[in-house]
Amino acid sequence: MGSVSVGSRETANTKELTVADSSVDWILMNPPYSRTRGRQAALDVAGMDKKTRSECQKRWGKLIHNLPAIKTAGMAASYLVLAKKKIKPSGRIGFVLPLTAAFAPSWKHTRAMLFEEFHDILAIAVLGGKALGKQALSADTGMEEMLLIATRNSSKAEDLKGNNIFTVTLYEPTHSVGQSAEIARSILTTKEEIQHLGDWRPLKVGKDEIGHIELGSIASPEYPWSQLGSLSPHFYVSAKHLTEGRLFWKDRCESLNLPMTTLAALFNVGPTHHLIGHLQGCTAIGAFELHELSEHDSELVPDLSLWKANSKTQQQLLVHPTHKALPRFDRRVPQAEKNVRETTSTLLYSRNMRWTSQAILAGTTTNPILGGRSWTTLQHKRSEVYLGFSLWANSTLGLITHWTQGQRTHTGRSTTQINALRMIPCPDFGQLHGSSLAKAQEHFESLHRQRLLPANQAYRDPVRKEIDRAVLDILELPPDSFKLVEELCALWCNEPSVRGTRRSFESKAEH
Repeated sequence: MGSVSVGSRETANTKELTVADSSVDWILMNPPYSRTRGRQAALDVAGMDKKTRSECQKRWGKLIHNLPAIKTAGMAASYLVLAKKKIKPSGRIGFVLPLTAAFAPSWKHTRAMLFEEFHDILAIAVLGGKALGKQALSADTGMEEMLLIATRNSSKAEDLKGNNIFTVTLYEPTHSVGQSAEIARSILTTKEEIQHLGDWRPLKVGKDEIGHIELGSIASPEYPWSQLGSLSPHFYVSAKHLTEGRLFWKDRCESLNLPMTTLAALFNVGPTHHLIGHLQGCTAIGAFELHELSEHDSELVPDLSLWKANSKTQQQLLVHPTHKALPRFDRRVPQAEKNVRETTSTLLYSRNMRWTSQAILAGTTTNPILGGRSWTTLQHKRSEVYLGFSLWANSTLGLITHWTQGQRTHTGRSTTQINALRMIPCPDFGQLHGSSLAKAQEHFESLHRQRLLPANQAYRDPVRKEIDRAVLDILELPPDSFKLVEELCALWCNEPSVRGTRRSFESKAEH
C-alpha cells in the first residue's frame, strides 16, 4: 500500500481511524460475506447485545448511503464500494469475493459501478467444487469464490473501455506462493495476447494447461458473468448464442424461429414464499400457514401449493401439490389471501435447481395451485402456451439457458433470486399458433408422464432426448440439429458446476 492520509478521533470508549478518499495506491482485501436476509441480519452475531447490533446496522447504513451497494448483497459489496472511494485514480484493487458477486441481482448496482469507475477488470475463479473447504480462500464459508482485480479510472475519457472484462477459469486451486506467482505470470502474459472481444486462450505453466482466459463483454449489470468458472469456452460461446435465439455449434447456426423474450415479458411471475406464507412451526410470514399434504387430502380442495422440491416424486413433467395452505389464525388478512390466490397457475418454475438430483426445471399440474419456497407460478392468458414452454424448460436447450443465468455459489446447484428469474431468456411461446401449438400439445401428451433422470445426466436420458426432439420440432428446426443438441448436452453435463462432485461421465465413450 502506498502513502495514506490517516486521521483519528478518540472518544471515551472508542478510537476511530479515518482514511482520506482517493489516497490509497493499493487495496487488497478478503472482506466478510455476511448479509442481511429475510429476518436474519448480517450482524446477528453471538455475544452482541441488541443495542450494539442496532448501532452497527445504523453505522453500516450510513457508510453506504447513496453508494451502489445494498445490504442484501452482503458486507463484501459494501467494502468494495468503499474501496472505490478510498483508492487513488490509477490505483489497483484486489478482492476475494463470493461467486455470488458475479451472478446475483443484488450485486447489479455494484457490478455497474465496477464498469463505470474501473478498467482492466480481471475476474478469476476455480472450476466448481475444486476450491472449497481447506482449499478455499475464505475458511468455513462453503461457498464458491472469485478474485477480482481492477484499476481505478484516472479519467473516464481516458480509461473507460465499456463493459469489458477478462475472465479466468483455473482447473485447480493454487497450493503455494510460488505456484501462484507462476500462474499470475501466465495470466498477465496471455492476457496481453488477446486483442478482440470473444477471444480466449489456454493458460499454461510450462507444458501444463492450467486453465483459460477470455476477453468478454457484459450487456448490462443485470446479466451475470456466465463465462466465469465455465470449463469449456467453446461451449460457453454456444450457450451465449442460445440466449440470443440461435442454436450455434461448430460450423452450424440455426435460428430458433421464435423471437427471444424473458420470463417476465412472457408470463406474470408469481410471488416468493414470503408473501404466500410459512410452514407450520416456522416464523409467521405471508398470508397462509402451510401443512404437508396427507394421503387423505384431495387435489381438488382449494389453496394447494407446490412448496418444496422433491427429487424422488418430481421426475415427470406432470407434478402434484406438496402442501395445503390454511389461513393464518394469528393474523387473518382476507385481502392478502385473495392477492395470493390470484397468482395460482398450472405452470411452475424452479428457483432452487439442483442439477445433481432434480429432474425438472418446470412442472405442470392438473389444477391451478400456489407456488412456494422452491417453485414460482407462471401465468399466461393462454394456458396452451404452458405446454410448449414446459417442454422447452425441461429440454437441453432450456436447461442450458437457465444455467447461464442462475447462480453457482454452490456446486451442482443453481439458485435463482426472483429478479434474476424474471430476466431468464426464452422463446416467445406466446407467438405459437396453429400447427405449432398442435405439435406442442401432442408431444406434451406423449411425454408428460414419463420419468426423467436428474438433469446432470441429461446426456444419457432417453426421455430427455425425446423432449429435445419435440422442442426441435415445435421450433421448426431441421431434424439433423439433434446431433448439435446432443453434443452441447454432453459438454453441459461435463461442466463441474452441473455435474457436481462426479469427476466426469461414467465412460469417456459417452462424450
